Amino acid sequence: HDGELISSVLLDVLGKDLWKGGPPPSAQVENRWWTRSRLRLLCPLTNFPISLLPYPPFKLRLDPKRPSPHKLVDGKYLGMQLIVNKKVTACSRDLQDTDISALDEYIHRCKLGPFRPGRAVALLKEAQSASSFEEQAHALQELEKFRAAARVEMAKLRRIQESRLLQLGHEARAALRSANSSDGSNYNASSQGATTPAVSPIPSRRWRRQTW
Repeated sequence: HDGELISSVLLDVLGKDLWKGGPPPSAQVENRWWTRSRLRLLCPLTNFPISLLPYPPFKLRLDPKRPSPHKLVDGKYLGMQLIVNKKVTACSRDLQDTDISALDEYIHRCKLGPFRPGRAVALLKEAQSASSFEEQAHALQELEKFRAAARVEMAKLRRIQESRLLQLGHEARAALRSANSSDGSNYNASSQGATTPAVSPIPSRRWRRQTW
């Protein structure tokens, strides 16, 4: 019962958090479509609620040749993960060149910074096709600097998200304690307010003999 109550309270906190400070302008509400979904989706890469992302999620195709079905993921995190881990895989499938191009375009459109996986791929190809040792060394050096910067930004993003989840957990537990306290107060009030029916005292045997 407590687990179900915690889940419902946490979902309620998630919903209210989106409108903290009053409802945003109508145009902004229409643009932030992912915050209004009734499905409480988690990013499969970070387990962070999609509805709490400050930017639109990336629609990662399950089949690179078809726009649907797809999974909603934290596109900024995915881009940096591909740069840092030196792997072109996500959600149990290998990413194609079309996926990398779509992710680069998404990062540019949403203004999510310089960490586009396409640049890492380009630097790697530049190192592999270099005509001299100096050119290869320069490309590899730029690639390593790019990966190091992405690694720092990636860790920063995870700290922010983990801190947000901790805050939501505290709010959910506080709301749960408040709900339990309210239930206890209502029970005590109802118990105190209940009246005990009056019962006439039973005459003692001595009193009976005096009235006979």
